[in-house]
Amino acid sequence: MLRAGFYYWFLRIAILVLSNLAPVGFASAQTKALAERDTALCINTKREIAPAVAIAACTRLIDTKGVTPPSLPRIYFQRGLAYANIGNTARALAEYSKAISLNPRFAEAYNNRGAIYKDKGEYDRAVADFDRAIGIKGPHTVQAL
Repeated sequence: MLRAGFYYWFLRIAILVLSNLAPVGFASAQTKALAERDTALCINTKREIAPAVAIAACTRLIDTKGVTPPSLPRIYFQRGLAYANIGNTARALAEYSKAISLNPRFAEAYNNRGAIYKDKGEYDRAVADFDRAIGIKGPHTVQAL
């Protein structure tokens, strides 16, 4: 009788533990899948995604910490591209600056920030950013003035 009681409680506890662990694994897999989807929407390499969708995906990745710190500057950069595509240069400028603050060797962010400064007539700031981009990657990095 004691032996049967032991097995009963052992199985009951095992089922309880396993049933509580399964959702954790599922949630983790689901979270990873959502982060991968948002990364693809945010990066938007073929420019097939509407900028608003890309901005929302990038924002979710930043807010939920869905990317690792080395990838974070790229996410801010991509969100800057999306803002620039809808003409919101003030937000694009802020996003490029954030990307640069996280990765001071991000030549493309300097280049794009420099392009915004150039368009705004802030030529000294534009030249400084273009010089920095050239210093990091070489002259082929910078857009033509």
